This record gives sequence, structure tokens and C-alpha cells, in this order.
Amino acid sequence: MLVGIFDTAQLVILKLRVCTPALCSGPYNIAQFELFRKVLALRELQRMTFAAIAADLTDAGYLSPRGCTLSAELVFSIYKKGKRRLSRMSEVGACWLTSITIN
Repeated sequence: MLVGIFDTAQLVILKLRVCTPALCSGPYNIAQFELFRKVLALRELQRMTFAAIAADLTDAGYLSPRGCTLSAELVFSIYKKGKRRLSRMSEVGACWLTSITIN
């Protein structure tokens, strides 16, 4: 007969508190995220102005999430809010083990 540390059953209760803004996915749908990715690539990789990005995406048939024509101001807003969202989602949160109970 084998004898080990698991011969007597113990109930272990761990309470863990997690604080991070990365747990919520946010309001972006797939189309919004794709539009942001295109704006980000055109701005950061090709160094285009927001007006040029708006013209380029409008020529390609893109519309705003509400179905409007893209403007430089709207493209800037998509870029700024998307960058903020990426930063928030990549933040490292904090975890605390608040209690351990063994019965």
C-alpha cells in the first residue's frame, strides 16, 4: 500500500484579488479594431498625415463606425483612442493573495 501526502483530504480555500484594466475587452468590435489597425499602420509605418489617411481610407471605401465619411479629425480620434486602449490593455495588473484557509 502506498502512503503519501494526499492520504488525508484537506480543503484549501484561496482568496485572490486581481486589479487590472486588461480584464475587460472594451467596446471595440472587429470592424472598429481593423479600422484602428489600418490607421495605426498608415500613421506609424508610412508616416502619413491624418488628412492623407482619411483620404486614402475613404478612397478604399472605409466609413466611420457610424457610417460617416472619414475626416482628419475622426482619424485622429480613432488613432488617439486606439493607442490609449492598447496601452490600457497591456498594463500589468496587481494581484494580492488576501487569505488562505485550510480545513
